[in-house]
Amino acid sequence: MKLLRAVLILFSCLYLGKGLVYLSHLPIPGSIIGMLLLFLALSSGLVKGHWVSPFVTPLLRHMTLLFIPAGVGLMNYLDLISSHALALLGTTLLSTWLLILAVGTWHQRRQPHD
Repeated sequence: MKLLRAVLILFSCLYLGKGLVYLSHLPIPGSIIGMLLLFLALSSGLVKGHWVSPFVTPLLRHMTLLFIPAGVGLMNYLDLISSHALALLGTTLLSTWLLILAVGTWHQRRQPHD
């Protein structure tokens, strides 16, 4: 019964997100909106973490297996990736640097001043 409740919560968030994207024509995938809805529900306490853990914990334990299809799919585009390798590398380094800067700045502002 706990597993069924966890599956229903997760799939409800997923399909609610897909429905919102379908109705609003947002250029964001419905699964992302569904994850945001689940995050908001968990953060607000509307959904308890232990309600979804029976379904989520095994998925998280084997998450690396879920990246294999995406990794194999990238093999089909090696020519495209190699032709734009410099731009991809530059973008990755710049975005990583900006993220570290943003998180560091945010964290320093949250710390109480001595």
